[in-house]
Amino acid sequence: MTNSIKSIFTGFFSGKKKNPFFLKIQEILGFEPKNIEYYQHAFIHSSMVERHSALSNERMEYLGDAILGAVVADIVYHKFPNRDEGFLTRARIAFVQRKALDEVSLKLGLNELIITQKNLKIDKDSHINGNAFEALIAAIYLDKGYEACKKFMLNLIDKGFYDILDLLAEESRSEKLQDTLSRPPRMLLNEWGQKYRHKVEFVTDNIIALPEKGVTVIKSSVFIDGQKIAEGVGNSKKEAYGDAAQKALDLIEEKKMSINNNQSRKNQNNGNYKTETNNNQPKAKNNQAQANNKQANANDNQPKTNNGQNANKNAAQNNSNSKNNKQNNKAANTK
Repeated sequence: MTNSIKSIFTGFFSGKKKNPFFLKIQEILGFEPKNIEYYQHAFIHSSMVERHSALSNERMEYLGDAILGAVVADIVYHKFPNRDEGFLTRARIAFVQRKALDEVSLKLGLNELIITQKNLKIDKDSHINGNAFEALIAAIYLDKGYEACKKFMLNLIDKGFYDILDLLAEESRSEKLQDTLSRPPRMLLNEWGQKYRHKVEFVTDNIIALPEKGVTVIKSSVFIDGQKIAEGVGNSKKEAYGDAAQKALDLIEEKKMSINNNQSRKNQNNGNYKTETNNNQPKAKNNQAQANNKQANANDNQPKTNNGQNANKNAAQNNSNSKNNKQNNKAANTK
């Protein structure tokens, strides 16, 4: 580092081991630096010196990026001995992606050490933080060598600064997003229709030839379950359908179109109908029970009727017998 740069940071970048910068770096690294100037250089932002000058930390960012990639590849290779090359590549990318570097830099407090122009704001989303982390890796490499860099990264992982599973999950979500963005809108809309069981149709409404301009304009529409959702325009059917599909997807996503909700209501209504039908079944059973009770009462009354008829028959028979007895007595007296 030149004397001119040293003079700018005399208060903070003092050569004494007890100065604030030295103590902070020692706390971050977990060991005592051998050559503090490497670390001082790592935190000089280009805004403080002539652009692309060797006095800034940009060259150290370049070196740190390469060293970090090699160290991380080494670590994931040994931590996951049974995983294939594809997994190892995704793990390495997850470690060195810009967002992960920015977050680790902030956790370590590197943003407090970066020297920039006063009017340059360093917020949590600034890549200046991640760049400083790469420069720090370069400083460790120049000061202590490759193994010190590896040990430093392993310590960060052990202390929870890096969560491998979280990084891989984030990388997976990012890949899915990129895959989604790379597919044409028409394909995405058709996949949506298949997933939620909606019929998606594209129709060419009009073809307008403009020979003076050497182009053809095609107008199209997209229908979902027979309902016209959006229109599209393009110089080919592919473009027109894609335009209509994108507008339909925007309606579904941004305006929360209620096609799915309508289907849910139908299912809910069907469920209510079944519930009402089931609720009516006990009433029918109760009516049947009442009818059975009436029949039982009628059966109970039937013996009473038969008993009354039998009593009347017996009384008549007794009267007849009594008359016969009286006649017989009279005949006997006469003799």
